[in-house]
Amino acid sequence: MGRAGRDELLRKMGRLRSRIERWRQARTKRSPMPEELWSEATELGRVCGVYRTSQDLGVNYESLRARIERSSGRASSARQGGQRRSHRAPISGAPKFVELATMPTVVESVGAAGVLIEVQEATGSKLTIRLGTASTIDVCAVLASFREPSFERHRR
Repeated sequence: MGRAGRDELLRKMGRLRSRIERWRQARTKRSPMPEELWSEATELGRVCGVYRTSQDLGVNYESLRARIERSSGRASSARQGGQRRSHRAPISGAPKFVELATMPTVVESVGAAGVLIEVQEATGSKLTIRLGTASTIDVCAVLASFREPSFERHRR
């Protein structure tokens, strides 16, 4: 994402944060946040990542994550049919290597232990992520943060 795209996302995030703060000041005690605000937060969460969006907007991480999962038609990764899952079934034919454009990336299955993801930029910076079989980390947000360290400086 280019600088213009990041700047536009930052403006949207700031405007939504202001609207949420105005709603909080005017709301009756413990009333739920309006769906319109949740909808905009969900859209930003898909693009910027759940954690960053929840922190920037001051909304509950789990609530935002659940709304994003529901709107994308996915079941919650922690629950299925109201019961906690004890394990995930292995994906048959899982790729041993996946290449992402413009960044060398290796994804390999390490059997029952989970997945290993290695990313190395042209500058020599390297990121290794080891995920267990029940991990629910937002890998895209971690990779975006790794690739765009200057984004943090421009956030505020």
